[in-house]
Amino acid sequence: MSKKFKFVPPSATTQEDDAPPKGKRWQVFGVLFLASILTILYVNNSIRINELLRDRDRLRHNLDSVQTSAHGIQMHIIRSQSAERIDSIARFSLRMTRNPNAPKLITISDKK
Repeated sequence: MSKKFKFVPPSATTQEDDAPPKGKRWQVFGVLFLASILTILYVNNSIRINELLRDRDRLRHNLDSVQTSAHGIQMHIIRSQSAERIDSIARFSLRMTRNPNAPKLITISDKK
């Protein structure tokens, strides 16, 4: 009964020798985990910044429209308070006449 022996040269490696040590595996896992967390945080930050920029642009547009409306209202008030407009309405709509003896300058004194 003869037994067959398999000769393995010393330079040959097995599958167990190809696997990295357990410490290296955890280091690689840790680096990959850290890189994925940092990527998620970066993308989340980019999305939030874009939302804030959109909100800022929308608010600027709203502010510009409000300022334009306020300017238009101020111009309307100034036109409505003009002496020429009031005089023409008094003469033609209310049929009033000017008093020739009316004072040209009104002074208000603080003394009683």
